[in-house]
Amino acid sequence: MGVGVQSDPSQSMDRSKLRPVTQEERRLVDAGIERFTQWFNVPTIPRYQFEGRPRDICELDWVFYELGGGLWHCDNGLAFTCVWGNVLVRSFGFEWAVMNEPRDFRDYLLSHPEGYVLFPWIRLWEAVGNPGGTQFAKSADVWLRILVDIETTSSLPVGWHPATDAIREDRTDFPKRVIEQLEELLASPEYLMTLGVWPYDWGADADWSAIESHLQLHLHDRRQRG
Repeated sequence: MGVGVQSDPSQSMDRSKLRPVTQEERRLVDAGIERFTQWFNVPTIPRYQFEGRPRDICELDWVFYELGGGLWHCDNGLAFTCVWGNVLVRSFGFEWAVMNEPRDFRDYLLSHPEGYVLFPWIRLWEAVGNPGGTQFAKSADVWLRILVDIETTSSLPVGWHPATDAIREDRTDFPKRVIEQLEELLASPEYLMTLGVWPYDWGADADWSAIESHLQLHLHDRRQRG
């Protein structure tokens, strides 16, 4: 299935023509990551290495928060998209793919074994160019919208989001009370947008008391409005 918006051609393409990228085609992605890393690591900020972790998404959105999106526009979003796509490959089980002979990187897709396919550059380009969208959290919102769309119609694959993993007992390191709060909040999958990418940092050293208090505020607000 395609995970995207109406203009994403992955929803109507012939999947039989989809194939993994070759080693040579993959070099374009690696070069884009290296190029973006060099642009990002200017002397005025702490050095950061993009390794395909969920935390990379937050660093990408720093580009819009602090730099007005300047590193997106350096090459029309191509290197930025390489970094974003690398998170989906390294952390969430996607692979880079193409159909037949790609014209350029904008024809690259991300394909998942469970049938999810998207054109990453198109998804990000639409978020960046959307005047009514979030001003800063461009890359995070694209990923979170994909999660919401899938969770609304079926259920997220294991490992895609810590909250749903905890609710379905695929993670056992969350306190019972936090799981109960998440179950109530995620009765509406749209709440994944509100949670953002913060839960990807929840682990053994998490401040669970603070997390529980934060979630309780959202529960209180929902009950007041409900």
